Parts: sequence; C-alpha cells; structure tokens
Amino acid sequence: MPTAKGTKQIFRMVKETTYGVAPTTPTMFKIPISEQGVGGDIFKQNLLPNPEMTGVRSPSAPVLGNRSVSFDIPATLHLDSIGHLLYHAVGVPATTGSAPWTHVGKVDYNNGSVGDLPVGFTAEVGYPDVTVFLPVYGCKINTMRVSGQSEGVAMLNFGVIGQDFGTPAAATLANSTTEFTSDVVGHFSGSIEEGGSSIAIVTSVDFTLNNALDSSLYTFGGAGTFAELPEGKAAVTGTVTALFQNSTLLNKAINGTESSLMVKWTAGSYSLQFDIPELRYEPKAPTASGDRGVLITLPFIAYAADHADDSVLKYTLINDVSSY
Repeated sequence: MPTAKGTKQIFRMVKETTYGVAPTTPTMFKIPISEQGVGGDIFKQNLLPNPEMTGVRSPSAPVLGNRSVSFDIPATLHLDSIGHLLYHAVGVPATTGSAPWTHVGKVDYNNGSVGDLPVGFTAEVGYPDVTVFLPVYGCKINTMRVSGQSEGVAMLNFGVIGQDFGTPAAATLANSTTEFTSDVVGHFSGSIEEGGSSIAIVTSVDFTLNNALDSSLYTFGGAGTFAELPEGKAAVTGTVTALFQNSTLLNKAINGTESSLMVKWTAGSYSLQFDIPELRYEPKAPTASGDRGVLITLPFIAYAADHADDSVLKYTLINDVSSY
C-alpha cells in the first residue's frame, strides 16, 4: 500500500454562506501552494484524563474535549487564485471595470462599505495518491504575512483558524473544481515605494496583518466547537531592511515622522499592490557585521488616522477574474 506523498498534497476552498456549514454542492477553488505544504495541526481534538476514583491505581478511560482547526497556507503568488485568499484575509473587494478587472479591498471594509470579514470558508486538504481528503469548516484567516525579497518566487502565508472538521473521506467535497492557469510571479517583478517615492536601497520588506480572531468562545452543549469566530482590532506590523547609505529612514524613525509603504508585483497588465498608507518606524541603529556592507532594519507599526483610504491596509488586484 502506498504512503501519501507531500508532493501530491492539494488545497481547495469555497465560501460559506452560513458559518461552519459547507455548501451542498460546492464548486471549490484549488489554490497553488509551495512545497512546504499546508502546515500546522490542520485539526485535532483534546483527549482529557478522567479524574474519577475507582478504588484502584489504574485510571479510567479518557474523554474527548474541545476540537480545533489551525493551519498555514503557504500560497505561491498567482494573480488570479490569490484573490480568494485576500477576500478572506482583508475583506470583500469592490470590483470595477471590465477585463482586466480591478479589485480593491481594505481592512474594515466589505465591498467598499464599512463592514466585517466575510462569513468564512470550507476547505479540504487532499492526498489524492491515497484518496484521502480532510475537510474543515468555519475557517477564517487570522494572519497574512507578505514578504518582498530580492529574488525567488513571491509567496504569501496565511494563518487559518477553523471551527470544526469532518471525517476523512475517500472522495473530495467538491462538486467541481476551478483551477488557475496563470504563471507564478517572482520577486523580479516587484517594486516598492516608501513615503510615496520609489526607493532602490531596500533589500527586503516584511509585514503581517493580524485579524485577532477570538477562538475561545466554546459553549456548553457545543460538542467541542466554538459558536463564533469574531475578529478583533486589526494590526499591521513589519520591518524594512535597507542599505545604510544615508540617515533618511533613521531620521524618520527618530523624529516619529509619518511615512507609508507600497509593495507591488506586476505581470503584464495584471498586478497585486499593497498600500500601507500610514506608519511610523521604531528607531533602531544600524549594526555592522564584520567587514560586510551595513544594513539598517527598522520595525514599523501601521495605523489609520487621516489618510483618505481610512484603513490600515489596502490591496489592489488587477486580473482577468470578474468577481470573487
């Protein structure tokens, strides 16, 4: 009998209309992932020791406790499929134009109006070489990490929390599957602006959106699942690392000067752009590492104050997908 191979692992997802309930006959979207594979426990259920005394030293049988779903999606950047993850990480985008369409999503907005994150999604992690599919329900994206580097395949990592899981099955949940055919995007297609201007000395930029999902709301009679998964106050934090050629960025940090970041990847007429309209850097001196070139790494915290976007993070996705 064969053993499941990591190279065969697949990930599919579909929107829910009722939280924690899979659509009856879902058309699922297959999301390209890196060779790391879907990480984390995916799902588990506590097994609790039985405290009763029986007159002997041997314990009684344990009982099942709360159930949990938690995993990471290491998504390689394709400018069509990534929209399904951004939809759940940032918010429902407002879509305008015609092919290519422009999708604009902002934290704290839902299709252009103030609103919460979407209801959630059902997903499955599949091992088709051994015909086993692991279904999970009531999933929301808790964190999204974005990284811009000097080379390599662009990737976004999404941390997911879910409500419940089903029995492993020999057949997929999907009634049908939509796959994406666009090419993967590399960092050579990337660009960055700092403070509204192009900057050529940045070696890397990393930032994380944290939606602060509250997964503690387990209820009596809830069969080990929480009733809701509400989001808290969003936070966007990160770091910018640059060649230490002058004191411009360091002075911004020391003086508490407001700045901004724009990170973008482009493939022909399609693109993905992230805007952090308002941020402040944490002052931190550059450190020399022997006789090598000196870099400066500045942590930052983003916020929303008086910028027209009125959001801590915005994305603009241009592609050939008419809606998400």
